[in-house]
Amino acid sequence: MEMVKETEEVLRTSREWGYGIAGYRLKEISEIMQAIAVGYRRRGEMGPANSLFPEAAPTDGGVSRNVIWSTLLRECRDMLAKQYEGLAQMFREVSFGFADGNKQSREMRDFLKERLSEEKIRVRQVIFVPVGNDRREIHMVARITHGASRLTDEIAYLLSQVIGETFVPAEGCRRVFGREYDYYVFRQTENYRLVTGAVRASKNAGEPSGDNYSVMKPCFGEAAMLISDGMGSGLSAYRESAAVIELMEMFLQAGFREETMISLINSVLLLGTEAQTYSTLDLSLVNLFDGTACFAKSGASLTYIKHEDWAEIIENTSPPVGIIPEIHPCITRKRLFHGESVIMLSDGVTDYVSSQFIKELKDGRPQDMAGAILLEALKGNHYEPTDDMTVLVAKLERVS
Repeated sequence: MEMVKETEEVLRTSREWGYGIAGYRLKEISEIMQAIAVGYRRRGEMGPANSLFPEAAPTDGGVSRNVIWSTLLRECRDMLAKQYEGLAQMFREVSFGFADGNKQSREMRDFLKERLSEEKIRVRQVIFVPVGNDRREIHMVARITHGASRLTDEIAYLLSQVIGETFVPAEGCRRVFGREYDYYVFRQTENYRLVTGAVRASKNAGEPSGDNYSVMKPCFGEAAMLISDGMGSGLSAYRESAAVIELMEMFLQAGFREETMISLINSVLLLGTEAQTYSTLDLSLVNLFDGTACFAKSGASLTYIKHEDWAEIIENTSPPVGIIPEIHPCITRKRLFHGESVIMLSDGVTDYVSSQFIKELKDGRPQDMAGAILLEALKGNHYEPTDDMTVLVAKLERVS
């Protein structure tokens, strides 16, 4: 009971002022970030004050050190301005989500309480929590007033009827509504799931692959597939691509936009070491509620969307991350349907696998499809990989 009382107090304060304060504070942070970005841009336009060096001696190439360092400072300021602009955008979007959640809470709370009271359920506290992808969770403290205990699944069905959207008990939620107040969480159902398969081969036997990949769920209702190909092969390439994958995973979980994530990683690689290093970055992000997908590429190979009787190609014209200060990743948005597959390949595979082969590839388990593609690539050079090879296949399936 003590835990329920503490939870109830959290819900009460969140409902009455927490959302409003949080949304306001996030908006303030967004404005601060934007102001910092503007400041960096103005400084960049003004240029550095007079001279960075007492003597502006020319370099061997005939260009003074002041010109070189002025150019570098301006590029760094531009980079920082872009990062702060991206952060400002992210905080601004989150603050809108809090504002919307607060408005929905006010409009729905009394109606929800009244409707559930007709079912002999007393709701003491309830809030709607935005969780991304324009979705929300319902958090409540409630109990049964009369009659026998009821399954939480029954209550979820009632909530779905009242709100007009399908809700289910969240993982870890109590499975029974009893006579004592308790804490319950309900979330909207995902309409799709991704079934994945992956295979890879190293260029040199006994050495780690310079390709790295990841399949993850950054948040409820979203699935991500990532491939990064480090410069060259072997241990150094492995470390570079692994670092890119790790950063992408963190940014995805934090809710960053695709362009902002890639721009930040580009800055990290540029400023992190004196030696030039670069990695490709290939992201497929699928919304498991409506099947929409975002494909973000920077230096990456082709991605295919395999439809029933044809294959659609997602191309890239952007350079890898870590080469130039300002980068514009290729962003493509598509709608996926039940049974369609996303096929992601590193360049070691695309060198030997044609679009016609992908089109004619027999539909089946993603792991089997990935294996067939890798086999075709290995055949192209007598089963001797000329580069690291990675194949990642993800099939969208409707949840019954």
